[in-house]
Amino acid sequence: DDLTSTNAAISFNSGVTVTSADAIVITTGAGAADDVTFAATLGGGANGLTINAGTAGDITFTGVVNLAGALTITNAALVEVSNTFAAAAFTQTAGGTSTIFDNTMAVTNAFDFNGTVLTLSGATNTAGTMTITNSGQFTTGDAATVVIANAFIQDGAGVNVIGDDLTSTNAAISFNSGVT
Repeated sequence: DDLTSTNAAISFNSGVTVTSADAIVITTGAGAADDVTFAATLGGGANGLTINAGTAGDITFTGVVNLAGALTITNAALVEVSNTFAAAAFTQTAGGTSTIFDNTMAVTNAFDFNGTVLTLSGATNTAGTMTITNSGQFTTGDAATVVIANAFIQDGAGVNVIGDDLTSTNAAISFNSGVT
């Protein structure tokens, strides 16, 4: 059920619905142009979707992302989500340059980011829990509220720029490094 390209990009120009009974893994080579692009909607995926674009490949979501299961990104240089994003969980285990959510982000359970730079620009960003392990800057936009049902933990060495409200409705908020 997996999709692998050892030395080229993988692009989906029309909507994608993940229907497999197993978790799906999409992998490209580690080259600079070995990107994964979803130019339209991405949906389904109740059993999870994992994407690995390597250390130099980018992952781009242009259309609406609405996954019933978890999205895991194991590696990418740049991750950009241009439209609304919804998933049961979001995990990024490595990221070379930046991860950007340009629009509303809603994660039912855990949002767990491990990477360099994370930017949340959408007006509303929600998650069950949120852990940010950033080596670069974590930024929320001036009009980007973040509401977490349980704990918010920033445990990376990077700095933090909080542009609007950050709320945890049931647990603590903690920062390991400076906040401006």
